[in-house]
Amino acid sequence: MDGRPTRIGYWMTEKKIRRLNFEEFVTICRNAGIELVKIDFDQPLDAQGPFSVILHKLTDQMTAATDGARNKIQVFQHYIDLHPEIVVVDPIDNVMRLLDRRYQYQDVKDCDLVEKNCRYFIPSFVELTSTDVHENWRRLQEYSVRFPCVCKPSVSHVFPSSSPSIDRDEEMAIIFNKKGLADIRKPCIAQSFINHNARLFKIFVVGQKQFIVQRPSIRNLYDCDQETIYFNSNDVSKSNSSSVLNQLDEKDLSSHPLIEPDCKKMELFVRGIQRKIGLDLLGVDLIIENDTGRYAVIDINAFPGYDGVPEFFNVLLQLILEKIVIFNNRAAHKFPAASELPPNFSNSVCRSGEVDDGEESDGGWNQVYSDARLSGTSVIPDRTLGPKETCSFLPPGSRNFYTSLPRQCSHPALCVCYKDVASSGIAPVANGDRTAVINRFGLL
Repeated sequence: MDGRPTRIGYWMTEKKIRRLNFEEFVTICRNAGIELVKIDFDQPLDAQGPFSVILHKLTDQMTAATDGARNKIQVFQHYIDLHPEIVVVDPIDNVMRLLDRRYQYQDVKDCDLVEKNCRYFIPSFVELTSTDVHENWRRLQEYSVRFPCVCKPSVSHVFPSSSPSIDRDEEMAIIFNKKGLADIRKPCIAQSFINHNARLFKIFVVGQKQFIVQRPSIRNLYDCDQETIYFNSNDVSKSNSSSVLNQLDEKDLSSHPLIEPDCKKMELFVRGIQRKIGLDLLGVDLIIENDTGRYAVIDINAFPGYDGVPEFFNVLLQLILEKIVIFNNRAAHKFPAASELPPNFSNSVCRSGEVDDGEESDGGWNQVYSDARLSGTSVIPDRTLGPKETCSFLPPGSRNFYTSLPRQCSHPALCVCYKDVASSGIAPVANGDRTAVINRFGLL
């Protein structure tokens, strides 16, 4: 794209490589003339480069309490700091924040949609760091966590050696009453259990593309004298899982009929979450609350398994190629020409702030302004369109494009191609190294 061959460096565990069948990606890259290089942390990284992109799954190393794992992360971060020209999928700091469930859940809670719309929520939660039953009961009451509640390790992707007391087969616990608080394994996040008719919706995200896969989940549960149940979430929610925990009682279905998911609402929710946490590869676990139909997030994972996503590696490669083009042109302070875009370039890469739900228009537009302020980008709207004007901007230091469209705009999602911008009456406005693109299309 800039005359140099595209080289993708990658690192992930052998287990992850096998689960993803990563050799298929190697073949796809080779056929596309792209070199894929597995990074060896025992050798100097500079000697293995240069890299156009680094793709990684370092979550186990981030949570491990070993010197070797910490050193690996430090070496990687130092190399990235020295080479800002490399596109990283995904930023280390953003992944590390996601691994701490306190921050993960708080970020969801702080999403614009959750704050302003009762259709989306994060179940009440609190971190427990004590084994004192009375103290934990007090904290549950203080944070409105009710029984039954699910207790999860405070840090997801816990590496076995970092928490030897945690059996992977008993990673989580369902606590039904105050007595069960004696069973917690600290530190953990206690979260109110939401009845959802044993259905889980995994939304796999690759850039701005989303794939919804339905999985089994925990059956409806109620406050009772039952003993604590320990379980592994993967065993309950695998596509072919048949567990006593995910077998729904027929009486539940008669009293709580299934609520069909609204894919558009789920997509809108996940898009807001993605913008908040700043990752391109993630999996969001959503459930639909019985009776109310509200959408709740119960977990988010960085670079998940993508089981059930068709043509995942082709979608992944398309994302990487798009990010190289956008990142390189951001560095040069220009819009890419049409000829520089990869084949089948998707306009959706610049829709992170798009307003596509009339009820969310003002909130979505405010989010665009907020993103601009945080990134130090000037946003100069076309005032002739009133409060729902459209602006597209490329924040300095960011790898994402943001746009917001009027609810009734007759023009489709803006393309980042400068030629298209110039030929359609959209005026680029430069301010130093910042560029805003003002949409001058009217409303229907």
